[in-house]
Amino acid sequence: MSKKNNWNDLNWRNIYAFVKILQSDLVVAYKNKDWEKVHFIQEKLAMSFEARSIAVRRVTVNDGKKTPGFDNIVWDSPIKKFQAIKQLREILVGKSGSYRSGPVRRVWIPKSTPGELRPLGIPNMIDRALQALIFLCLDPIVEEMSDTYSFGFRTFRSPSDAIQRIRTILDKPQSPKWLWDVDISKCFDRISHEFLEKELKVLLYARGNEYTSKWLKASIIDKGVIQTPVMGTPQGNIISPLLCNITLNGLENAIRDGLPSPNSKEGRKISGSWVCKICR
Repeated sequence: MSKKNNWNDLNWRNIYAFVKILQSDLVVAYKNKDWEKVHFIQEKLAMSFEARSIAVRRVTVNDGKKTPGFDNIVWDSPIKKFQAIKQLREILVGKSGSYRSGPVRRVWIPKSTPGELRPLGIPNMIDRALQALIFLCLDPIVEEMSDTYSFGFRTFRSPSDAIQRIRTILDKPQSPKWLWDVDISKCFDRISHEFLEKELKVLLYARGNEYTSKWLKASIIDKGVIQTPVMGTPQGNIISPLLCNITLNGLENAIRDGLPSPNSKEGRKISGSWVCKICR
């Protein structure tokens, strides 16, 4: 498609349509287990003007668009946004190993529980945009491989879908009477880098793996103190929720397989509470 040299003149309908076609091709290649083609399409998608434009748009319309990283740069004008599209290409065509992720600025925000704080990482805008670009290459595959009843951080899914699923299970006369509410303590902070890198080596093309590895190991600066992470992925990184889902995929089956059969004596009652068959 023709590309105009002005951010305000970009045809977003055509841009999104182009990217969706490539993402559909990506899903077909994944279902055929043709990993060579998967990686070829991912690289083609990442290099495309259209995907780079969407990546820049994502980080300039979200809630953090006015919040700079440590480089103190924000893309707050059409000229800067269009230049950012070109800057992404320079990174992509650069020599392998030349990309360096900027440090992540850590801030603390209140949680829903009074007195508790949640760590939030703020990367530089160029790192956010590159993450958004790799997200476009990885998300269609993760969607295909994700657990059936996983609703968190999923494209086209929301808490409302989870509520509807629970209601469907619980609104019958013989339905379970209890739900299990499970919270994985410090999930984002404790994700294994080794596990993720092993998974991504299969799911993502080589240069994409190079970038994700740099993000996982990027320095975190908290009140002037520099930390080099050995595990976890910062909440606030665009790609972190997707990496979390990659890590947690399979949890549904693991929980289901670890429970007694709902038809057994043990399955009908545990510690005086009816077992919820939310995973079934």
